[in-house]
Amino acid sequence: MLSVARKEKTSNRNLGVKALVLAAIAPMALGLVGCSDSSGGSAGTSKDDVEKGILKIYTPQKDVIGINDEQVKEIASCFANDIEGKISEESRKKIASGIDIPPNSPDYQAVFDASKNCAQKVITKK
Repeated sequence: MLSVARKEKTSNRNLGVKALVLAAIAPMALGLVGCSDSSGGSAGTSKDDVEKGILKIYTPQKDVIGINDEQVKEIASCFANDIEGKISEESRKKIASGIDIPPNSPDYQAVFDASKNCAQKVITKK
């Protein structure tokens, strides 16, 4: 019984450490993506487009961050929902294209916060 409690405590501690590390690294994944050219213009960038862009950004980094494919999809979905209405159309287009939002952008803090919050939610979820 004691070993089960000890394993659960260690597991919870490891999960907490992983969440903290991911919370620190995940927003930086946005900065690891090379700036490619944005393609075309549209009337508006959909939530699905933003989600697909986050998938483009996180998928190559998932092993470095320590998350699996399902967690990447959950983070992308959470991010797209969380950022809705909080950033400019220009930033939405950049993200949809897999382009990072630079720290000097007015939308950077909102993007950083959404990325961090969603990463924490997904990693600490049981």
